[in-house]
Amino acid sequence: MLALGLGCGLESGEIIPLRAADVRTGPTADSPTADTNLVPVAAADDQVVVAVRGRRARLVVCRRAWERVLADRAEHALRIGGEPGGYLFRANAAVRGGNIVTNFLARTHAAPGVAPLKTSRLRATWLVGLIDAGVPLTVIVSAAGLDTLHSLTRLLPFVRTADPGQAATLLRGSP
Repeated sequence: MLALGLGCGLESGEIIPLRAADVRTGPTADSPTADTNLVPVAAADDQVVVAVRGRRARLVVCRRAWERVLADRAEHALRIGGEPGGYLFRANAAVRGGNIVTNFLARTHAAPGVAPLKTSRLRATWLVGLIDAGVPLTVIVSAAGLDTLHSLTRLLPFVRTADPGQAATLLRGSP
């Protein structure tokens, strides 16, 4: 769940139906079927791409820090479930209701002083990380499955600010 939330910015409803076959690896995400393979990662620099299902279907490239975790989980799900593979989250759950993620998180206990784990917080952290990394907003909106920038406004207090000199240089533009 952490790799899908922090690595791909997925929401609960997008995590629930994912199977091993929805995770692909390859040198590029441009062609999810032609030049990518089912897990495991073949080369050290291969991307890990998730095909998100549902009304906001899209391809999401996993953040580098979470690639190995996600690829390993998908490989495990493929081994136990065969093609199209087992579910990535709670593969052995007897019931796959819409609250499977929420119910799982409700049974976890955060350490004192630590905020409870929520998929919305994982997604927000992913979004802020992309903004801080300078990823173009159009790329972020597309990867997040958003239609507008409106939902990003609530994240602005958490986005790193540029120092005045850097801000002036960016606003001025290249010569």
